[in-house]
Amino acid sequence: MRTFSQIESKAIFMERTQITLKDVANDTGLSFQTVSRILNGNVEAHNDITRERVLTAARKLGYRRHSSARAIRHGRFESIALLLSEVPHLSLLSIRLRDGILNALATRENNLILARLPDTSLTSETRLPRILRELSSDGLLINYNDAIPEKMIALLKEHRMPAIWINSTHDVDCVYPDDREAGRLATRHLVNAGHRRIAYLHWSSGHYSQKHREEGYRKEMEGAGLEPISLLTFDIHRTFSSDQKGLPWLIGPERYTGFVCYSPEVASQLLFLTAMFGLRVSADLSAVTFADEPFSFLGFELDTVVLPYFEMGQEAVDMLQLKIEAPNDPLPPRILLPKVHVVGS
Repeated sequence: MRTFSQIESKAIFMERTQITLKDVANDTGLSFQTVSRILNGNVEAHNDITRERVLTAARKLGYRRHSSARAIRHGRFESIALLLSEVPHLSLLSIRLRDGILNALATRENNLILARLPDTSLTSETRLPRILRELSSDGLLINYNDAIPEKMIALLKEHRMPAIWINSTHDVDCVYPDDREAGRLATRHLVNAGHRRIAYLHWSSGHYSQKHREEGYRKEMEGAGLEPISLLTFDIHRTFSSDQKGLPWLIGPERYTGFVCYSPEVASQLLFLTAMFGLRVSADLSAVTFADEPFSFLGFELDTVVLPYFEMGQEAVDMLQLKIEAPNDPLPPRILLPKVHVVGS
């Protein structure tokens, strides 16, 4: 068993000792009030030399603001919690969405707490309130956006904690992309490219975007006088056959030449099938998918309706700040517009 020398013990003790405003004041020879104002961001009353003197001493001593004391003094934790399900596909957190949230919080010097909880906790009348109290946050960003338990929604409303839903449709207090417009944009892009037989490829998803993108696709097809068709990718797998009889929509005489793919995963399945049958994207068919950044898979790029996930993260933080200021005031949904990124697929 290792023993610590006196020097090591002293170093450990000093490392664990909370450096206070008084320590910084003693080191600089300035008043406690001056040091407190500067380190709490109220710098207008002091010149650059004094500010730098205080900040240098704070860095040297390892001063950190005492979050608990500050929370008591100001009535705020200056932290928000991001609520996630334990089931990964119910709380997808893309890099773009994450960065949007973090950037918005950084400008406010707020912290982020990740809370990944099982449904048994999120729907418990005893556990959920306790968890909300113990998160030490001023509000919630809820990134639980598929198969949301009704009990969870009711409990969050009942306990009145400021909260904004991300990528989920609700009457109030939510932010999400306009997926109907995304479906229209993808379809219009293919129609304008001259395609007349355009299929919508999707998988079985409970997320609102599946329904909304297909609605946008159908509306654009009908507006162009074209017949819409929806193909489920699970059915593609069931009917797939190497003798080429199971995929008439891709390789038969009445095949489709344009494809709106619900997700990057669906687009990847289409690329796999085209490679199997020697078809070339852009030469034999065209495809558009939806993602938070331009689609690329094993060197293949596709035209993409880019969903504003970075902006969605920023908007969610902005909305939550408003909600924290006025928790009883419902905020109308913020619906963000997508854009088409074209590579010629």
